[in-house]
Amino acid sequence: MKNILFLPKFPFRLIYILLLVLVLFTINHEATANLLVNGDFENGSFTGWTWTSTANSAGTAGMIPSVSSFGIIFREPFSKCFQVSPGTDTYHSGMGLEEGGTLTQTINLVSGMQYSISLNAAMINPGPGELNDAGRIRVYINNILLWNWDINWIGSHVTVRNAYSGTYTAASSGQYTFKLLFTRTYMAYAPFVNHYADNISVTPIPEPASIFILGLGGIIGLKRSFT
Repeated sequence: MKNILFLPKFPFRLIYILLLVLVLFTINHEATANLLVNGDFENGSFTGWTWTSTANSAGTAGMIPSVSSFGIIFREPFSKCFQVSPGTDTYHSGMGLEEGGTLTQTINLVSGMQYSISLNAAMINPGPGELNDAGRIRVYINNILLWNWDINWIGSHVTVRNAYSGTYTAASSGQYTFKLLFTRTYMAYAPFVNHYADNISVTPIPEPASIFILGLGGIIGLKRSFT
């Protein structure tokens, strides 16, 4: 029978197959690598991210973002997450307005390429008392709204969790701004609400044809190395 895969005789045949599997695994891993730096905050810092407060949010001490340990996925072990308490504690022009801040990062996208975007989010009212506004967490790419999670009423000592998963297709090649917006209409006499985000990722979705071509190139390269 003709050797259509150009496999050398054993034991080199086994080595050839193992190397081929390694090449295909490496291609798939690189094609689906997260474009965001420090999307899981496991190093305990905001490395790669930029935080910008809105105009009337500076008065709230909780508006200073931090990285804290939190169970953002229900019944899963605690992990390091981004945390902020959006709003304003002043009675001036910020009263009744959405205040908070943005967490941004610049990424490079390729024209026509589709990207998978996902994250976990949570809001918690540590109490005491019920609140009529827990706030909003929004996801943007170049100011195009991809997700708007809006929680109005929230009970005392209640945690609500959510997750976003979607896709985005780049219209052109170049730099794009990935942005998370955390806001809340915070009254001075109301308790604060903690917002959390974690496991933030933007990954390219490779076309099957692209993977096949790259894999074929790996096969040819391995074949030549054994001949």
